[in-house]
Amino acid sequence: MDKSEQSPHYGDNPICSRPLRRKRIRIQSKGREQSCFSEPSQPSKKIVAKLPYDTPEAPKQLKVTGTNKGEVSLAWSEPINDGGSKVKNYIVEMKEPFASRWSPVTKTSDTEVTVDGLRIDTEYTFRVRAENKAGPGKPSNEVEAVAKPPFDIPDAPSKPEVSDVTENSATLNWSPPFSDGGSPIIGYTVEKKDKFGTRWTPVNKTPIEETTFVVSGLKEGEECQFRVIAENKAGHSEPSAATRAVRIKAQYDQTAWKTLSGLHRQ
Repeated sequence: MDKSEQSPHYGDNPICSRPLRRKRIRIQSKGREQSCFSEPSQPSKKIVAKLPYDTPEAPKQLKVTGTNKGEVSLAWSEPINDGGSKVKNYIVEMKEPFASRWSPVTKTSDTEVTVDGLRIDTEYTFRVRAENKAGPGKPSNEVEAVAKPPFDIPDAPSKPEVSDVTENSATLNWSPPFSDGGSPIIGYTVEKKDKFGTRWTPVNKTPIEETTFVVSGLKEGEECQFRVIAENKAGHSEPSAATRAVRIKAQYDQTAWKTLSGLHRQ
């Protein structure tokens, strides 16, 4: 019976190639028996051991769905090919301005996410990778977004006009800002300062919804100035131009005063 003898492996990796074998040949002739070995066969092709699935393809159609103060919301579609293994996670990567390296910021099983904790008014670049049992796949398309509200602060209101000054109050009137910044005006804040002072202080505790306001609790004889600030969801506007300095005192009706003076002379 023929016997086979195994020679050392071909190459260093027994997984990647099959060993060479030498065939023992037995010859019988007139009562004599001899044996020898044939030349080895050619090595087989290399066999690579790997998992029965691949990494998934890149997610599709990454887009920015919204921005807010320090936040960016993203959404994307599943990869066309999951590599033969179900996608278990999506890895969101971010690159900061002037940076060359990508950093993972969050991982989710959904196809949408909101990345928070970002610097306001800073532009970031994002991409997404799908991950299965074989590991993360290629990245999606890149998108850029600025972490700020989708609207701006309003313009400043008009310079307020002062009327109906009494010994302890003054009435202010103003016009709304030319632009509300894309978000309706929530209200207004009136600020006051002494004529020779530098510090402005608010006089109302809650936003004023109208464009007129009576400032009360003033001291008779003081001189002060007023200005107005508008507010929307994005924040506060720049202050309006300040009024002239107004002396707080009772204002007399000049017509009535003249009439009374004429009667007194008669």
